[in-house]
Amino acid sequence: MSAPTELWRCLAAAPHRVRDADQPRRNAAFYSKNLSTETKRGKRHRAVNGEYNGSIAPLGYDLVIAANATSDRRPGLHVNHCAVALVRRAFRLYSTGEFSDADMAAWLHERPYIQSLRQGQKPINKEMMRELLQNRTYTGRVPHTDTIYKKTLGQGKMSRRNRTEWFEGKHQGFVSDELFDECQAVQRYRKTVGDMHTHILYDRVFCARICRMD
Repeated sequence: MSAPTELWRCLAAAPHRVRDADQPRRNAAFYSKNLSTETKRGKRHRAVNGEYNGSIAPLGYDLVIAANATSDRRPGLHVNHCAVALVRRAFRLYSTGEFSDADMAAWLHERPYIQSLRQGQKPINKEMMRELLQNRTYTGRVPHTDTIYKKTLGQGKMSRRNRTEWFEGKHQGFVSDELFDECQAVQRYRKTVGDMHTHILYDRVFCARICRMD
């Protein structure tokens, strides 16, 4: 066989070897994506049936896993009666509109039972309090949010913001829809007022020291 013919055969076979080298990576990506799809489908099915998918119970609940379940305490969320009274009280206080997220975070963190319950964890801050007050789990519902990726092979998760679905849960809620909605209204009002305070003095107040430097 002549040298040009052999060279042509090598060049023609090269793309196939490259494709063969990439095949394991593509197979792994496909398997991972398929597994993710099946996992998401299973989690949504659990949520639709009222089952809690989280691995950490919201403050006010105990999470019982299958390995620790009994005939009296089946897997899922169960009310922690000591914490419930405090969490419900936090909702009621906040609904008056007299307290900020930071105020309620400090109040809740100062309760001795909460301190003992969260021993070794960081103090409750205003961001955690805001999330607590927005958590519809307390009304007896369970959340589900599909994980969506920006690229086809599972790269780059998209934000879950405003994409959460809520379903009737099997656990006991202890915050009424009316009280929950009142707290959301207070949060919206405080955000609006906060934005007004941020911008109302824009272009109207100047630093005297900087002005003298002109």
